[in-house]
Amino acid sequence: MRITPPGYSCVHYAMVGGNVPQYCVRCDVQGKAMLIDANVFGVTVKTRPCEFLALIEFHAPPHARAVGLQDPRCWEAGFVQVMTGGQVVYEYASEHLLVRAAVAPRRLPCADNDGAGPFLDNTLLGVRQFGVADNPNAPAPDELRSFLGSDSVKHLWASDGPGTGQGMAQDLDLPCVHGADLRAVPGKTYHLGWTDPLDPHAAPGAAPLRSIRGHYAFKTWLAMRFTPTGDMFMLHEFEWLARFDVAVQANAQRAWPAGRSGAELLREGAVGAKAAGPIYDGPTANGSVCVRFLAPH
Repeated sequence: MRITPPGYSCVHYAMVGGNVPQYCVRCDVQGKAMLIDANVFGVTVKTRPCEFLALIEFHAPPHARAVGLQDPRCWEAGFVQVMTGGQVVYEYASEHLLVRAAVAPRRLPCADNDGAGPFLDNTLLGVRQFGVADNPNAPAPDELRSFLGSDSVKHLWASDGPGTGQGMAQDLDLPCVHGADLRAVPGKTYHLGWTDPLDPHAAPGAAPLRSIRGHYAFKTWLAMRFTPTGDMFMLHEFEWLARFDVAVQANAQRAWPAGRSGAELLREGAVGAKAAGPIYDGPTANGSVCVRFLAPH
């Protein structure tokens, strides 16, 4: 790999299983805006899709036989993501009552993927096997065809738009885990709608939703996986976060941006380290999301 597509990084090299893959990356995260969905069910927030792209070429040692670790067909590449921290707090308030409901996975850090495999995006676009032709139903973009000279060169694409949901009622129905508000019952499902979820039948205006604030933090890696054993090797890391700050007028079912929000790329760089299982395995962020009722302050 001598030249890279417009908008991609310079060529990077790694040492993986005795092979020397070459790759370039592109990250479209910085400045992706926050989106707000306010409807009869309540308010959900998310960011516009944050995209990760790479062009990666498999290189075995010169004259090596295509067996075992040196067989390109035994390797696949994609992006792996972990949610490392953060929470988004729905605050309900009146003159005499304050309720703070924090939305986050049950445990952090945790894997963050589509649930179909270890990669962030386990579709034909997000995971590619070396040494075989790409599925014709998932071709690389036309402008990159000239860079794909053989089946040892693959284009990868994955995206994520983190937040508290997609505007559906079920997005706001969350199981409760132990928190500091004594009214909350662990194991019970609460709806984070327009009024106090701990007392949804209270008189209108008793404790309406006033704000939604917080952030989620992530690490995303370009990775190669040796399929016979499942060993995962991280090549390049992106560290980023999504911020949310929303003001709410519950009686009018309105919500609008109130402060700093959107996606921010904190740092990136080559890593070349072998991953441990917990980095990309186990319960996923979406599969373990819950609500903790915090102590008023």
